Amino acid sequence: MEQESSFEMARRRMRNWRFRYIYIFILLIPVHFIFDYFGIYLMARSESFSEFKYPHEVDMPKLVAAFERGKKPWVGPLNRLIHPEVSNAEDKCLNGVFGDLHVVLVIKSAMNHFENRNMIRRTWGLEMNDLGFRTRRVFVVGVDPLNQELQQQIHEENVAFHDIVQYFFKDSYWNNTIKTMLAFKWVEQYCSNAKYAFFLDDDYYVSNRNLKKFIHTVPESKRKNFIAGYIWTYARPLRQKNSKWYVTLEEYPYFYWPPYPTAGSYLVTMETIHKFNIAMLYTKYTRFDDVFIGIVAWKLGIRLTHSEHMHYYNVPYTKEAYRDTIAMHEVLGMDLWKIWNEQEKLIS
Repeated sequence: MEQESSFEMARRRMRNWRFRYIYIFILLIPVHFIFDYFGIYLMARSESFSEFKYPHEVDMPKLVAAFERGKKPWVGPLNRLIHPEVSNAEDKCLNGVFGDLHVVLVIKSAMNHFENRNMIRRTWGLEMNDLGFRTRRVFVVGVDPLNQELQQQIHEENVAFHDIVQYFFKDSYWNNTIKTMLAFKWVEQYCSNAKYAFFLDDDYYVSNRNLKKFIHTVPESKRKNFIAGYIWTYARPLRQKNSKWYVTLEEYPYFYWPPYPTAGSYLVTMETIHKFNIAMLYTKYTRFDDVFIGIVAWKLGIRLTHSEHMHYYNVPYTKEAYRDTIAMHEVLGMDLWKIWNEQEKLIS
């Protein structure tokens, strides 16, 4: 009986432990799915940014210097800009009686954003011919091969305003890196007499007065390697699988992105644009245009300049809140018209 009792006790213990294991397993199932859903496993497997390498793994300043001397780089390009021009606004930046061109406003726009473009033309996109500050404006768009009516509208808009730069690639959110690379290419090809290019999205408010003030603070010594904007540091790739911006470890294995400017507004000198036009061809493509700018800048050894007056987020409008603003996100339509007019009156 004693042996039987001991046997029964052992069976009971085993049964209890079995139930505990089953209970723990049942509890771990949702934990596993939560960890997988939010990308915690992928974050744990991400590599330290201190190990950062990105194709091509070359000395990019050395490659750019060799390219400038007319020497063939020792690696082939990873990207080729073979997209034909549809319209190029080639006369936009020609020198005239007004002298030097200080800034070209290069605005990434969706094809059907007619209202955004028209409001920009009436406000901060007005071309200035001040002797102390001369600006020009272009909008960069792609194409929709299946919508001939929309293309005809773009053509008529360009006939009216002569400010549409259009290349033959599908105009979509996920082609913004292509749009950015072509915009850089256009600036150097057709607007190399400008000192700066201000790259913008078409849902921004811009103060040319504050832009001019900011440019005058940039030392001559920094102009060879200069990009300024709202700079993200220690930003992490999103590993959440249902996210629009989900990034696999195969696509990018590191825990952090390099510092990068928000794509909606950043200022670049012509000297830097020239280096980028070479380096971008030899840097692995990524679909995030702002991250791509940051990666290329990192490979070139360019330290980005943060400006607290170029806003990624929207600040509710007051006269004082916008007094020093250079660029503000998500200002559209009549809000843009009212804000721009009120700010202009403050200095008139």
